[in-house]
Amino acid sequence: MKHVIDGDTVILSDQRRVRLIGIDTPEIGHDGRPSEPGAYQAREFLRKILAQNPSVRLIYDQEHFDRYNRTLAHLFLPDATNVQAALLYEGMATPLTIPPNLQFTDCYQQKTGIAIQRRQGLWSLPQYQPMPVVKMDGTERGYHIITGQVRRVKESRSSIWIQLEANVTLRIQRSDLPYFKGMNLDKLAGETVQARGWLSLRNNELRMQLRHLVDLQISGTIPGN
Repeated sequence: MKHVIDGDTVILSDQRRVRLIGIDTPEIGHDGRPSEPGAYQAREFLRKILAQNPSVRLIYDQEHFDRYNRTLAHLFLPDATNVQAALLYEGMATPLTIPPNLQFTDCYQQKTGIAIQRRQGLWSLPQYQPMPVVKMDGTERGYHIITGQVRRVKESRSSIWIQLEANVTLRIQRSDLPYFKGMNLDKLAGETVQARGWLSLRNNELRMQLRHLVDLQISGTIPGN
């Protein structure tokens, strides 16, 4: 191991830049932008465990590179510890489920659930608590967990649009529908759902794209409901 860039990116001794797939950690600030809460803690946590274990093993998933030509891999220590799972368990990272790289999705969801129950790390911060969409002011951006009632479900040629109250819409591309198998999306109207992902502003409404059913829960399956 040569260098830890941040909580989810490292440079190996052979100069390969590796993006740890299945997770996302807060961004470290650059070019005058401030660091996100938890960014340095995630980096230091990763530095510590890799300093103790300089030799690592890469397990590849379906895609080996991302659009930035970084190597995509799950990182394992000599004792078989999954590094991504360790970061999630300690609340240093949030799960990032991007098909078709789903090899350890169940494991990562389990570790995330434990961290949430313990309010560990990021999950103790206000911005990582579920937010009712009716209480949002429209300026929210980036990673959020949101809850709201489904007003209607619409379809277009490319996507399924789940419109919530308060002018918030969830988007599922048709190409990702196989990853929502077993969920009756057309029956969601009137249901209260919880979604997690990245909010952005598009056409004067807040939107969140969902890639996998683990990021969308119906009221009866949300812990605490």
